[in-house]
Amino acid sequence: MTTSAALSLGYVAIYVVLAGVASFIEKPAGRGFGAFQLNALIRAGSLAAALVTLAFARGLAFPATSYLLAGLGIGLLTGAGSMLYCFGLDYLPVSLVVTLSNLYIVITIVLGIAVLHEPVTVLKIGAADAACRGLGGCPGAGGGGACGRSGVTGRAARAGWLRVRRAAVTAPAAPGAQYPATR
Repeated sequence: MTTSAALSLGYVAIYVVLAGVASFIEKPAGRGFGAFQLNALIRAGSLAAALVTLAFARGLAFPATSYLLAGLGIGLLTGAGSMLYCFGLDYLPVSLVVTLSNLYIVITIVLGIAVLHEPVTVLKIGAADAACRGLGGCPGAGGGGACGRSGVTGRAARAGWLRVRRAAVTAPAAPGAQYPATR
């Protein structure tokens, strides 16, 4: 593994920890706010973090107009999604909201394959499978309804995680190599 790849994995690992802690804190912290207020505070915090990061990484230079508009469009999409996420926290347990909201992974994988023509790899299949199987105990997702109060069942979560882990270990080493069964 190259130094750049290891550094990138480190960044992703830190993101996972920060996003997990933030997702948990949103429920108790949001008790004193409405969904709009909580979303506005989350976005204000994100903007502050982005400005500090931008200043350290690139100075205060902004990209060309087309890239700037694309970035603002992405911000509007994620902002709207975050607002709906906050509405979900009003009436559902945080474990269920987080589980359901992480289905965006499947959409991202499908769009990457369909639009960007990315290869179908074992890791992508495992990630999509784990995301979908994580819902196995949820009402309406073909399961027995175990998510109603407590979130994903331990068995479903372990099974999904083991699939991703197995896929990551057995994934082809060559960059861009496809899983043989999908050729």
